[in-house]
Amino acid sequence: MSLPKETTVTCDQCHKAHPFTAWESLNVTLDAECKQQLLKGQLTQFTCPDCGWSGEVLYPMLYHDMEKRLMIWLWPAEGDPEAAAMPSPSSILDNCLPQ
Repeated sequence: MSLPKETTVTCDQCHKAHPFTAWESLNVTLDAECKQQLLKGQLTQFTCPDCGWSGEVLYPMLYHDMEKRLMIWLWPAEGDPEAAAMPSPSSILDNCLPQ
């Protein structure tokens, strides 16, 4: 299971805030279509509905591919991630197990 989180992004050009879906956890084995969207940059791309400005939104994400036995914690900030910013162990395990 993947964990989308609704957040707000402020446009760099017109400075208006808009809703944006960030993914705390992305299990590409269970949500295969999301893998292609991520690779195309669609899950990190924001386009302002007011002025049309477009840019990349960087955010932490746990990427998990069960078939390849691969799990990557994407952390775009400098330094080590804060423990509070990481998904809880129970949510990680829930994401690993097929529903």
